[in-house]
Amino acid sequence: IRKAEKIVHVSEDLDSEDFYLLNKKTYERQGLDIPYSYQLFESLYESLKEQKALKVLYSKDKEDAIHSAALFAEDKSSIYYLISGSDERYRSSQSLTLLIHEGIRLANEKNKSFDFEGSMKKNLEKFFRQFGAVQKPYFDIRKDYSLKSYSHEEGGMNGVSGPKSTV
Repeated sequence: IRKAEKIVHVSEDLDSEDFYLLNKKTYERQGLDIPYSYQLFESLYESLKEQKALKVLYSKDKEDAIHSAALFAEDKSSIYYLISGSDERYRSSQSLTLLIHEGIRLANEKNKSFDFEGSMKKNLEKFFRQFGAVQKPYFDIRKDYSLKSYSHEEGGMNGVSGPKSTV
């Protein structure tokens, strides 16, 4: 955090397009396509903004180069770390760590909890734990709505099998 503070300063309210492009760079660096469209992201961004639940922090250096950005959502009891992005050229500045620290500080100032929203990726889990995050297990429950019609003789109830839940 101290290293980042010497290199960048934190600003607020990066526009949705610049944020999305920075987030997209993060996926591209990992050889992945960004899993959502700009339209979907903009809808989330504008909805949170309209509800006064959006907090976007970004870091930039003396030359106004943006190093990283983080998007947080806020409700009555918590601040949620939802999405971030970093420019590969500036990853060594540790600026994303500073932004998350600022998000935690903001939650503390507002007497709210800070929620990392978790990750299934081991490297992110390890990174989050450096901030004191506590792992909380959760279940992923899904329904299969593909209804299969078959006769009563085949074992179906009323000729239709119902949705199945998987854990």
